[in-house]
Amino acid sequence: MQVCCTWSASPVNGVAIWPRDKMTITKPEDQIDSYASSEGHQRAWCKKCGGHVFHDAGPFGVVDVYASLVEDLEFKPALHFNYESTIMPMKDGLPKFKDFQSDFGGSGKLRPEVSSIHQRWLFALMSALDILMGKRSRMIASAWLPK
Repeated sequence: MQVCCTWSASPVNGVAIWPRDKMTITKPEDQIDSYASSEGHQRAWCKKCGGHVFHDAGPFGVVDVYASLVEDLEFKPALHFNYESTIMPMKDGLPKFKDFQSDFGGSGKLRPEVSSIHQRWLFALMSALDILMGKRSRMIASAWLPK
């Protein structure tokens, strides 16, 4: 799901997920705009500042909101999803789902954590390849991650 990284221009997104009917927009709704990123999925942003606000994952009945936007939320990461396409491996002890949990329509398959030494080596390799080849290096380096 490289579209998640492309949309946010970030290797990692911290999101809070709620059932669609539990989300309330507290600022004027006319300042929010969205587009269909794929069938049944809407990605929304603020018209005033351009900041990304939420993703309505229609088929799953949930909305994921950028955690930094939720007032008074003490964000505690619980898992990683779409880890198969990560460009920033992490060793944090959290479950890393290849795509999504099975109850969210995914395979439910987990990916292994990468050791710290392997992670440092991989980042060094990616940095060197970025200098030489640009974005193509990410495709090459990701092939080195354990499947």
